Amino acid sequence: MEYILFKYICIGLNLITMLFQLTYKSEAAPNLKVEDLQNILNTSRSFNSSENITGCLIYTTKIFVQILEGEKTVVQKLYESIVKDKRHFNVTLIHEGAAVQRKFPKWAMAYLNPNDATEGPKSDEVMLSLQKMYGSSQGPAFDLDRFWYNVSALLADAGYYPN
Repeated sequence: MEYILFKYICIGLNLITMLFQLTYKSEAAPNLKVEDLQNILNTSRSFNSSENITGCLIYTTKIFVQILEGEKTVVQKLYESIVKDKRHFNVTLIHEGAAVQRKFPKWAMAYLNPNDATEGPKSDEVMLSLQKMYGSSQGPAFDLDRFWYNVSALLADAGYYPN
């Protein structure tokens, strides 16, 4: 009896504090400047730190891919404001849902430009995944978990540490 009661209490607590992840892609506005990208990162890191949001932003060849992790209502509200941002367009939701753990637990906002990453199988796979996301590559189905794993590994391989 005590075990069953404990189990339901734990389940109830998990429902209240459940982690939520959201991944989207978009295209950069034609007039996006390096300063705009730096401003996005600075604003994201400040806001995300205050709201217990973690994630990663990828920018390469005029495309963005981002994962946001945190409390569901906070992440969804943030995404709504991101969709309205004029620094990008064609915002497309790739995935949203509950998650067991964060993929970027120590990053208010990690950043990766795969073109700047070291060459190798992980970098190649990230670039191939980006091509699949944007419909310019054939092959096996796109695996979002593997994609974010490879991004995290590239950041570690390059010696980047959480901000």
